[in-house]
Amino acid sequence: IMLQRAAEDMFFQKYRTFIGVHVLLIILI
Repeated sequence: IMLQRAAEDMFFQKYRTFIGVHVLLIILI
């Protein structure tokens, strides 16, 4: 259960960073 939780947190962090980069690109372009 702990492992799954940690994996979800890492995935969410990567996904959030990915979205953040796209938002920055949209704002800049």
